[in-house]
Parts: sequence; structure tokens; C-alpha cells
Amino acid sequence: MLDTPRYEFLKNNGPNYLFTLVLIFIVSVVFSKIRQRHEAVLLQNTYESSFRRVLEDIQMAAVILDRRGRIIFCNDYLLDLIGYQRSELLNENWIDLLPENEDTPAEFSLYLSRQAHLGLHHNSEGHLSCKNREKRLLAWNHTYSLDEGDEISSVTYLGRDITEQRDIEEQLIKLSQAVEQSPNTVMITNARGDIEYVNPK
Repeated sequence: MLDTPRYEFLKNNGPNYLFTLVLIFIVSVVFSKIRQRHEAVLLQNTYESSFRRVLEDIQMAAVILDRRGRIIFCNDYLLDLIGYQRSELLNENWIDLLPENEDTPAEFSLYLSRQAHLGLHHNSEGHLSCKNREKRLLAWNHTYSLDEGDEISSVTYLGRDITEQRDIEEQLIKLSQAVEQSPNTVMITNARGDIEYVNPK
């Protein structure tokens, strides 16, 4: 038969001990989740810091925009290229630097949605307005970052200045057209004297 004092003790204190065990379990689960989130945040911060250092050191224009199109990062290469100070660009609308873009800053989220259907990574070309009102043509690589809900949270642009390259290409096209339309025979040879081109007469 059950020992009466033990039975009375368990009957009186059992629910308290059970409640205490459940509470300890819940608290340990909560602290475990908090620790995991804290470690994930530290890991994310380390990654972002490393990523920003790479973007700062790369010899290309680099800019990161939030989902509203505001500049949250730009590297020195971009600043030198377009003649602005960092303080003049941070938290400003990216669209203000795009002379050919018809989107207004209020529509940047729609612009991002339209671009996202091209994939998380794609390329384009576009002009930037410099502080001195000059325009520079850049070849951009776009990379989108997604949040937990698979919505675009930011976009990173890496750009290569192709202004001079495009000017040379346009000059070559004009020269080629002039040579082809010339009433005189134009012949181009290599260093050995082999004919490489003769214009149609």
C-alpha cells in the first residue's frame, strides 16, 4: 500500500513540481531560440561587414538600395566617378541620378517588382548624372536580396564605366559607314600585306 506521508506529499506538491518542470522546459526552449537568433544576427552582421568591405575595395561602381530606392551604401569608386560626396548621396533616391528613367521615387517599388521578374541577377546599361551634369554610361549587374517573406529587401548594383568604350564603338561605326560609302577603293591589309577588307564600290 502507498506510504501515506509520501502520497500526501505528492498529492499536495505534485502539481507544483510539474508546473516547475514545464516552466523550466519552456524557459530553456525560449532561451535556446533567443541564442540561435542572436548567433544568426551575428553571423549575418559578419557577412554584411565582409560584403561591404569587398564592395568598398572593388574597382567598379557599387551601390546598395533599399526597397524604396534610397541609397544605403555607395563605394568611393562611384563617388569619384560621379563627383558627389557620400553625405550627398546616402538616403537619397537613386532615381534622381538616372536621367533617362521615367519612374518617380514613389514608384521605385513597382520598378523593383518589374525588374525582379528578370531573375535575382541580371544585367543592363544605363546613364548616371554626374554632379557636373555630365552623363556616364555604365554596364550594371543587378543582384536582389530577399527578406524572410521572399520580398525584395534591397538591390545591389555593380557597374563598369563604358562611356569611352561606347564613344569609340560609335566612332568606328561612323568610320565604317564612311569607308563603305566612299566612291574610292579602300583596302585594309595586315602587317604581312594580306588583304583583310575592301569596301564595296
